[in-house]
Amino acid sequence: MTSRNRALSIIAGSLVLVGCDGHGRLVSPDAIDPSPIVSGRIVPQSIVLSPLTGVRCPFLTPFTTRFDLLFDLAGSRELFLDQVTFRLSDGSSVGGSPVLMSASDLAARLGSLRVVQGSRFGFAPRFECVRFLPRSLLADVVVRDGAGVRRTTRLIVPVS
Repeated sequence: MTSRNRALSIIAGSLVLVGCDGHGRLVSPDAIDPSPIVSGRIVPQSIVLSPLTGVRCPFLTPFTTRFDLLFDLAGSRELFLDQVTFRLSDGSSVGGSPVLMSASDLAARLGSLRVVQGSRFGFAPRFECVRFLPRSLLADVVVRDGAGVRRTTRLIVPVS
């Protein structure tokens, strides 16, 4: 190998080891971590809706339910629950109004938002004035890492 090829190999290897954080700043090789794989599930695997009392909705039904979000992680980055959106669906494109919980809402309800392997967060959303027969619950769960990178996972469970 010629010295020119050797020099190009060293430069190319250096570029592989040094990355950019997306804002034009270089990051060291130890800061580069494969994206954590975030998966989760809703427990129980089929939810039951309970009618709400004291909510006025002419010809419509308000519901509540209780369940836990359970997280399974692969990767070494520290993650935090950032946002959760719950929506009831009839199985088609029709869905009810979403119940959105921001990071500040979640912190007020749950305390710590740190997500580690096996983290479990309890929820009891209220769905007011549902205009259809719900068949499933959709949960869009957003987590962020320490650098602020967000990842979204969609979970779906049937309504029994």
